[in-house]
Amino acid sequence: MIETIPPLCMQKAVDLYVGASTKPPVIVINTPPLVTMSDSSYSTGGGTFVAFLFLLIIIIIIVVVFYTSPGTHPGRHGRVRASKTRKHKSRLSKPSSTLFEPVRSQIQKTGIPPIAPLWWDDEEGAYMIQMRVGHGDVEFVLDTGSSQLSAKGHGCQWTNCGGDSCNTKACPCGVDASGKERTDCSLHYYKPAGRALKPGEGGAGMSTVLTYGSQEDTVSHYYDIVALPHVTMPCQELEMNTPRSAMKTSEYHSLGNVVVHRVSHIEGTSSSNLLGLACPSHNESTDAGSHVVLQKLFGGYDAQWSIIIRPTGGWWAMGSLPCFPNTKYMPLVNPPEFNQFVTKFYIVPIRSIAVGFNQHSLKTLSRADTPKFCLIDTGTTLTYGSPRLGAALKKKRWDERKSYFQIELGDKKNHVTITYSPAQMRDPDYPDSSVLQAEHGRTLDDFDTIFPAGTCLLFGIFMMRNCYWEFDLAQERVGIQELPPLK
Repeated sequence: MIETIPPLCMQKAVDLYVGASTKPPVIVINTPPLVTMSDSSYSTGGGTFVAFLFLLIIIIIIVVVFYTSPGTHPGRHGRVRASKTRKHKSRLSKPSSTLFEPVRSQIQKTGIPPIAPLWWDDEEGAYMIQMRVGHGDVEFVLDTGSSQLSAKGHGCQWTNCGGDSCNTKACPCGVDASGKERTDCSLHYYKPAGRALKPGEGGAGMSTVLTYGSQEDTVSHYYDIVALPHVTMPCQELEMNTPRSAMKTSEYHSLGNVVVHRVSHIEGTSSSNLLGLACPSHNESTDAGSHVVLQKLFGGYDAQWSIIIRPTGGWWAMGSLPCFPNTKYMPLVNPPEFNQFVTKFYIVPIRSIAVGFNQHSLKTLSRADTPKFCLIDTGTTLTYGSPRLGAALKKKRWDERKSYFQIELGDKKNHVTITYSPAQMRDPDYPDSSVLQAEHGRTLDDFDTIFPAGTCLLFGIFMMRNCYWEFDLAQERVGIQELPPLK
C-alpha cells in the first residue's frame, strides 16, 4: 500500500511493555501452633520451651540465608525458582520499560530475535500478521508503504465501484486456516478497549479520511493497547514449522498504548487492515497523527527487521536472522524525485534489467529505458512499471509466459542480482499473465502521475518470494539472500 495522507512524525515518548514478573518467591514456614500455657505447665516444661525457642532461631537463620543467596533473589543473576511453575492467566507479558532492550537481550542470549508468523491471504493478496489490539486479535497486512495502524471495526462497510455501478457490503475479515473466506467476522473486527480520541488529541491525526493506495478509509481514533506475537525458534526449525501452527505456541509482547485508526467505511478496490512498517518523510503534517508503528516497535527509527517470504507463509523477525550468512546488501536511497510523498519508502537503485528466453541469452535494456529506482512495497501484490518500461521490454521480445527476467539492484560497490524463471514470473492466480505489469491498460492507470515518469519500479510481494529480506534502517541498507526451493 502507498500511503498518500501525510503523517506527523517524531513521537519521542515511548511506552512499551515486555518481560516477566520478577517477584521474590513466597516462602512458607510451618511452625507449631501457639499454645497458651498455665503457670504450672510453664514451670514444669521450661526445658521444652527453651528447646522450642532454640529451634525457632535456627529456622529463622536458615530462611534468611536461603532468601538472600545468589540465584534466588530477583536482583541477582540467575533464574527465580518460583518462575518455573508460575502460571499466567494471560499471555501478555508483564510491564517493563521498553521492548527494544529485552529484544536485544534475547538476541545476545540465543542469537535469534523474536519471530512472528506470517501467512498468505489470497483474498487480500498479501501476507498477514496477527496482533492483539484492544479486546481481541486482529489480522493485518504487513505493509512497507505506510506508517500507521488501521483496523476495521464492527459495522464497517466497504464500497467498491466498477464500471457504472457501486456495490456496498460488510467489510471482509480475511480467510481461515483452510484458506476459505470467513463468513462470521464478529471475532476478527477491532474491538476498542482504550479511550476514544478527538481529531488532533494525544497524537491522533486531524483527518478522519485517509487514503492508502487503492483504498480510502473513514476512521476514528483510539488510544489502545497493542501487543505483538512472537515465537523463539532456531534456524533449522524455521522451514519445518508452518506459521499458522506456530500461532498456537506464540507469546505476546505488549507495545503499550498506540493510536489505532478504527475504520468504519472503506471505498476502493482493496479493504485491508494495515500494519505500516515505513517511516514518514520529512514532509510532515497533522493529518494522520504522530504515532508511528515502527517507532513504537523499536523505540526509535534505527530499526532492523527482516522477513522470510515463501509462497504460503513466512516469518517476520525483530532483527537480523543469523540463519542467512550469504546475505548481500545494497544501499537504501532517498531520491529527491520522491520528496512529494509523505512516506519515506524503502527504495534501492536499479543497475540493470535484462530479459531473454534462457539465462544465457539475456538482453539488457538501455539505461534510458531502465527505471532508476525500485520501491519495495510488501503491501502491493504485483510489480508495476511505467508504460515506457513495457515498450522497452516488448522491443527485447519479452514474453510474459516464456521469458526469464533479471534485475540487478544496488550501486557499483554493493549490488544484488536476482534472476526469475518464467515459472517464477507467472501470476499464480492467472497463469497466462506475469506478476510484472508495465503495459498500457495493465499497469496502474495513473502510474506516471503517481510516480516520477519513467524513474520507478513498484516492486510487489510476489517478486519477493523465496527470499530472505533484511531491512536495516540504522545502516540504511537492504539485504537479500535467495532461498532454496521447499521440498
